[in-house]
Amino acid sequence: WLPPGEWIVWFTGRRFTGPRQIERKFSLPQIPVYVKAGTVLPMQPPVEYTGQKPLDPLLVTVFPLAEKQSTEYRLYEDSGEGLGYLEGQSARTTIRVERAGAGATVTIAPVEGSYPGMAARRGYEVRLPGSWPPEAVKVNGAAASWSFEGNTLTTVVRVPAQSTAKAVRIEVRVSPAAAGRDALLDGFAGKIQRLREAYGALNTLTRQHVWSPDPLIDAWQTGDRLTYHPQTAAAELERFAEALRKAVAAVEKLRADHPDAAIAPVLQLLNDLR
Repeated sequence: WLPPGEWIVWFTGRRFTGPRQIERKFSLPQIPVYVKAGTVLPMQPPVEYTGQKPLDPLLVTVFPLAEKQSTEYRLYEDSGEGLGYLEGQSARTTIRVERAGAGATVTIAPVEGSYPGMAARRGYEVRLPGSWPPEAVKVNGAAASWSFEGNTLTTVVRVPAQSTAKAVRIEVRVSPAAAGRDALLDGFAGKIQRLREAYGALNTLTRQHVWSPDPLIDAWQTGDRLTYHPQTAAAELERFAEALRKAVAAVEKLRADHPDAAIAPVLQLLNDLR
């Protein structure tokens, strides 16, 4: 059951509007975590124990917002040791996100407060999953580099370490042609994951003279092509539904041609998506 509002399945990019009750199927590698649209999720790089190293870079994942929507998050930090936080030894960082068109602006305010051992400088990695690739990115008004993870449609902007006493403004500009076309992004990451699972499962059947058909390979490589050529996103995503249909049809034919092979579970992986 989903409460009122817009919800996104974290690892598949599928979107739902609540309140509603839904029944869905997930494959074993998929984790059914639902995130409120517009959520700002701060994280840190992997560590072996709390306080192993300073929070650098700060990882900021921003889940898709609706047109003209804005959201804000206040990050709390303290030393993680002792009771100094009871005496005000802590810090807060406001992260504000605004969407305009198909792009977004992320503003990380200067840190307020302090605590023993607080880092004076840190970098940032801003991640925008389920998004259109940008035409341009600016950090504090200057052109900045970015990368695109095609399998999850994630724009990644890395900002070098700088003073936490200064604000950071990240502007992601997307082609106006992408505005209003978010339906093409819906659930893409989950479909790519299922296609990859199907490909891997079929490759275990080579002793039965079964190989992944070309349409299946073409469909699951859509994400890889977007990673290398994000400027082709509109064309790739427009053809993806047809590519997925052809992939399923090819696996169905494979099952008909090889009735003794364990192809039915592979086909179920793909049919759950339709």
